[in-house]
Amino acid sequence: METIEQHSGKPVKNGLARNLKRFKAFFLAIPELLLLGLGIVLIGPLPRGIERWLGRMVGLSFFRFHRRYRRVARQNVDLVFGDRLTDREKTAFIQKCFLHAGQVVVDYFWFSYRVGKRISTYCEFGDESARRWVTESFPGIFCTAHFGNWELGGHFISQHGRHLSSVFKSVGGNAVSKMLRHFRGSSGQHVIERKGAMKGVVRALRANAVVAMLLDQHTELTDGGIYLEFFGLPATFSQSVGVLSYRLKVPILIAAMVYDGERDRYVMRTIREITAETAASMTPESITCAIRDGFEEMICRWPHQWLWMYRRWKRFRLCDDSTRFPSYARLDGYSTMETPCLPGKPAELR
Repeated sequence: METIEQHSGKPVKNGLARNLKRFKAFFLAIPELLLLGLGIVLIGPLPRGIERWLGRMVGLSFFRFHRRYRRVARQNVDLVFGDRLTDREKTAFIQKCFLHAGQVVVDYFWFSYRVGKRISTYCEFGDESARRWVTESFPGIFCTAHFGNWELGGHFISQHGRHLSSVFKSVGGNAVSKMLRHFRGSSGQHVIERKGAMKGVVRALRANAVVAMLLDQHTELTDGGIYLEFFGLPATFSQSVGVLSYRLKVPILIAAMVYDGERDRYVMRTIREITAETAASMTPESITCAIRDGFEEMICRWPHQWLWMYRRWKRFRLCDDSTRFPSYARLDGYSTMETPCLPGKPAELR
């Protein structure tokens, strides 16, 4: 009989496993740094047309050779679209998602070269709410997802002289994480480590800054996550933004840096705005629900620009029907039979 620990996806780490992980990180750091450095040196000076072609080739390579990511994306697409798309349409949709992801990766290197000039040329405001949040001075939380080009959004805000702090979670190897920190810091952003980030976020808000946070990631119950219906299936969301906005009475902008392929422009578009007065009249959980609704709207409007290859529905509770979840999902070892399981309605993809 399998135990909760076996299902939870949290294996117990012994000393040998920790040492092997450290050795792997050290071993990979040198080639990672070399590849990242070469990426900036080789891709940075390229003309935009050639760089876009390269982004397409990178996306196609991801699609053809990364079977695991392709399989995760297919399961997520099946979950959200159901039988509204044929198999051929789903394959074409996933390929388009990988093409967009490839462009975002290559753009990371390209925009690292002549940052100011390129951002002023290829990035713009899509509405007055986004412009006001960037050009005026007041504390607020800029809430976005792994959507469009989320890293470029921070650069765009900082380029306008707005004091911005962003919460950062290490990804990949140490070299990749250091390069991402450098990419954010080079624009003037203040980077706050995700672990123990609350103090730094409160300090930034009290200094009249905007704090950027990515909230579409899985958050464990022990880290303050709560289960909400996301496209009709439970997924965890962090309540951190809801708690901060409610307690400190600061506004929230749910927005994204959306790519307009026809014009080759990244456009900062507002999805929803929660004023400080509205937030004060809500609960942290209802604010989190409003953010979830904003993310669903964002994905419905520009579906191929979300990171579909991310394992978003990675846990289910004891009270959930496990057959409705993707095969990568595991039982949440911290859930109990008393964990509330509320029915929800799937969002309609437009």
